[in-house]
Amino acid sequence: MKTPPLPAPRHVLMVETLPEGHHPMWVGLCAQAFAGLGAKISIAAPEPAVLRERAGPHLEKVAAEYLPLPAAAKGAASLTVAGELLTNLGADLCFCATMDNYMSDVLRRAALGMRPPEVLRGKLGGVYHRPRPLDPRQGGLGNAFKRRGFRKLHAGGWWNAVYFLDPEVAKAAPENFPGLHSGLLGCPHEWRELPPRETARQRLGVPNGAIALLHFGLGTKRKGLELTLNALERCEHPEKFFLLRAGKSPADSPTVARVREMEKAGRARLLDYFVSTADEEMLYSAADVVLLPYLAHYGAANLLPGAAAADKPVLASDYALVGQLVRENRLGWIFRDQDAADLARQLDALAALPSERWDDFKPGLAEFAAANTYAAFIRSVQKQYV
Repeated sequence: MKTPPLPAPRHVLMVETLPEGHHPMWVGLCAQAFAGLGAKISIAAPEPAVLRERAGPHLEKVAAEYLPLPAAAKGAASLTVAGELLTNLGADLCFCATMDNYMSDVLRRAALGMRPPEVLRGKLGGVYHRPRPLDPRQGGLGNAFKRRGFRKLHAGGWWNAVYFLDPEVAKAAPENFPGLHSGLLGCPHEWRELPPRETARQRLGVPNGAIALLHFGLGTKRKGLELTLNALERCEHPEKFFLLRAGKSPADSPTVARVREMEKAGRARLLDYFVSTADEEMLYSAADVVLLPYLAHYGAANLLPGAAAADKPVLASDYALVGQLVRENRLGWIFRDQDAADLARQLDALAALPSERWDDFKPGLAEFAAANTYAAFIRSVQKQYV
């Protein structure tokens, strides 16, 4: 029997401990969903002004109250602070647009019998982006231990509604956790209006005829920048490619130093900072291919709907959900995870691809973009409550 919907919350406390990357957008869209149900919105973050700025138009549409979150409020400690805030505000739902910020810590503690603050019972909800412990395809003692913690909290009635991005996890949840309010969310993205391609390429210094590869995100090893550079060095014709690299990286990163050398040689453009929406629009417009070479990346990636909305094919690792989405939705090409040689072979194939074949993925990209709009996301969040 289908679980009846939850009552629409009157006052939602949203807690975000990491206001960077895709997090501000998720906070803004979830806030819109609850505001659309008539709820009052309070948002707690370490730097509320930064979160609000980075969320851009997503939070401009929401009349929210902003609260400072102590920098030490991480993991299980963030729920301790959330419990205090919820009590002081009189809110009736604590919603985290990225539950991963605290889940591992909380589930380990729950497995050992430690619970979140009592005031949060029945009021904890959010989006669980990388739910390894709840994924029936994932093994390992660590996942089993955390799964035990989730079951304990579910049996104790702590969860309000939990959302997943992976269809397999969302499908398995009602059977594995009877009575759990859960749902499937798409990973959304839209663009206002991308600048003309030639204008964007001129501003970024992309040479005529070059295949522009966009690599985006924080410059950590798991994002696959080093793998990308190694693959480009192995290509038969590396001069045919131009790398657009965007996102803040560690100042002493030797990998970024390699990109700087490429930039000096006229083969790359480096935007080594937290880019604005206008920068993003210029980058996506200028790119020919969006790279997703993440190393053993578990979970979704906002670059996929971003690329689809920009009508740009992706070149992605075949690992887990991202590889599955690219294959099943015909969003571009895949290569073997963490295999620089295979990525180089795929790049060589792109360099030799006839011009008429570049449009092969347009139908899949258009369909994926249409299914992952902001409006569709907001409706999916609200579905558990109406």
